[in-house]
Amino acid sequence: MKLFEELEDEVKFDDEDCSKESYCPFKFFLKSINTTKENVLLEDSNGKIEEAYNSFIINKSLSHFPDTIMQANTMNQYFELDKKLQYDFLLNSIRKKKRFSRWIKSNIEENVDVVKQYFKVGNEKAVEILSLLDDEQLSTIKKELSEGGISGRRSNSKRIRGDKA
Repeated sequence: MKLFEELEDEVKFDDEDCSKESYCPFKFFLKSINTTKENVLLEDSNGKIEEAYNSFIINKSLSHFPDTIMQANTMNQYFELDKKLQYDFLLNSIRKKKRFSRWIKSNIEENVDVVKQYFKVGNEKAVEILSLLDDEQLSTIKKELSEGGISGRRSNSKRIRGDKA
């Protein structure tokens, strides 16, 4: 079992966005629940690891699998339990197995944002309006919303930085 000092280096305990170079706490907890079966809260003397446990995210990620959906639902019913109790329940009731699923993300096109901004409507109305517009009308809307500035041309960007063209 790893010591808390080693875990603290791996786990990011703040609310910053998780990127590939950082190790997210929820992935850390999911790994211990699903594959390693090591109780990482035993060595938590100052409460930092328990504080990083987010039961909503853990339950949401476990609900994607047929063999863990009942445990996730049970923890959703008893959301008022302590984080340690929830973690212990999931750790001891879920069988050891590698589980992987991609997060479901909404498929909003970039043109939907343009239509939303131009007509000042929500996502659903913007998708409906987008299906009615042709490419020429869409390009006209984009031109009207354009705020100017440099459009990514290399020669201009070199001149702005002071490089010689």
